[in-house]
Amino acid sequence: MKISELLNEAKSSGTTAVVGWGRGMGHKGHMYLASAVIEYAEQIGATPFFFVSETVGADDPLTPQEKLSIYKTVFPEQSGTFHSAKTIVPALVSVHEQGFDNLVFVVGEAEKPSFKFLQGQTKAGHPVLPFKRVQVMSRQETGTSTSNLEGPRATPMRDVLKNPDATAKQKWAVWRDAMPDALSDDQVKRLMILVAQRLGAM
Repeated sequence: MKISELLNEAKSSGTTAVVGWGRGMGHKGHMYLASAVIEYAEQIGATPFFFVSETVGADDPLTPQEKLSIYKTVFPEQSGTFHSAKTIVPALVSVHEQGFDNLVFVVGEAEKPSFKFLQGQTKAGHPVLPFKRVQVMSRQETGTSTSNLEGPRATPMRDVLKNPDATAKQKWAVWRDAMPDALSDDQVKRLMILVAQRLGAM
């Protein structure tokens, strides 16, 4: 289905939620996804939601509260859009329970295949989600202002902190470039130090 057809269908289908899901360290790439969710929801007259994963570990060294703080700093006027959840399916069910009949789920292009199951059925033959209509889209398909932007990756941000040969200047350069401009240097430094400590790199 073409994007124009999706727009027309979503506009005529009643209460629609546009939902994003993130699990990383709040770099610019994650902000591009959140921006796409907010902008696309505005385009189709829907309500945006963005959930951050509550998983904390080697690949997710920041707590949900720390992640949410980043998003709310970058998008202060949409702070109510951002929430945390352990897993995505219960989070989406909670959106449905708020009265939304239709779902547009937006993820990165590489992650889209992993979430196509949301449009399918369980082994018992029931829909995975209770919405009348579920559409899984990539950020790149939204046609929003960030759909064609390439964001940084979290792996190099972690790797540079763990690299014993990297200088403090090199580490800072990677982190300052990757993190949103809305964060001050002090905020980025604090996050960088927290992650380094949790990775055992300090």
